[in-house]
Amino acid sequence: GKNLLAKGAPHYRLAGGQLNFIDKVLVIPDGGRNGKGYIYAERTVDPSDWFFSCHFYQDPVMPGSLGVEAIIEAMQAFALDQNLGSHLQNPHFTHMDNHQVVWMYRGQVTPNDPQMYLEIDITDIDSTAEQVTVIGAASLWKTGMRIYEVKDISIRLVNG
Repeated sequence: GKNLLAKGAPHYRLAGGQLNFIDKVLVIPDGGRNGKGYIYAERTVDPSDWFFSCHFYQDPVMPGSLGVEAIIEAMQAFALDQNLGSHLQNPHFTHMDNHQVVWMYRGQVTPNDPQMYLEIDITDIDSTAEQVTVIGAASLWKTGMRIYEVKDISIRLVNG
C-alpha cells in the first residue's frame, strides 16, 4: 500500500522526529460507522522510545497526551490522503478554537507493550473556501486492551 506518512504537499505535511507516533496508516475513505472515513494506525513500541525516560520517576509510560497526538497524526494522514486542503493557499494544520474533546482514559502504554493501535471513525468533514475541519471518534489500544476513547477529536486545515 501507499506510505501515507511520507505523503504531503510542501506546506502541509506530518511532523517527524520526536512527534512521529505512528508507523503505519490505513485509510478507508467511505468507511466507518458514518460512511465518512475510517482510519486504522499502529506503532511498534520500542522500550528505548524517548518519552519513557521523561515520565515520572520510575514510572516509564507513554504520556497520555502523546497517545492523543498519535490520533491527531492519523487524522492528518487521512486529510493528506484525501487531499482535503488542496483548494487552500499555503495550508497548514491547526486545532479548532473553543472545541470540547471528551477523553476517557483507562490504562497506559508501557515499554513492555509490543504494539499500540488506534482507529478513528470520521464523524464530520466541513470544507469551506477558508478551511477544512475533520472531526472523529477514536479509540487507542495496546495489545489486548482499549485504553483511550476520544470523542469529537478534531483537526483543521487553514490558509497560511
